[in-house]
Amino acid sequence: MRLLKHICVVGIVSLFFSCSYQEDTVAFFIDNQLKNQLIIDGMDENSNKSIHQSAKLDLTSVESFNRYISNLKEVEITRVTCNFDNYQGAIHNGKIHIDDIFLGDFNKAPHKIDIVDTKILKNLGNKFLDKTTLEFYFSGNSSTKHFLNVSIKIEFKGTFVN
Repeated sequence: MRLLKHICVVGIVSLFFSCSYQEDTVAFFIDNQLKNQLIIDGMDENSNKSIHQSAKLDLTSVESFNRYISNLKEVEITRVTCNFDNYQGAIHNGKIHIDDIFLGDFNKAPHKIDIVDTKILKNLGNKFLDKTTLEFYFSGNSSTKHFLNVSIKIEFKGTFVN
């Protein structure tokens, strides 16, 4: 019985000292979204013109992310939606990308692309984690006057460890 008491005392003392030297870490999550738009406007007629319009998508533009950006450990993209509105003229071979990741083709407006492929969403999350700012761009060509409004909304969750 005495041996059991000594073992319990030694166990409690060792547990106390092993816990007292552990570093406190806190993980927290922030849900948010990024929005941006492109205005594709061409006034040239009768010229086979290449179209390339881009905008930045920057995680640090979200105040809650900017405040804790040095503690960011993971970015999970939950949804990406592209909307095409106010289409006039003729645009051919329209394509939407974020950096080198192809999101989809533009056929006509009004049109909407919802990205549901988990591989694409994961790749986007990894890219945002690597460099926090990505380029959203539209490419195509047209030989007429044209106009198109392209908007993007990215819903995401950041994991921060402090």
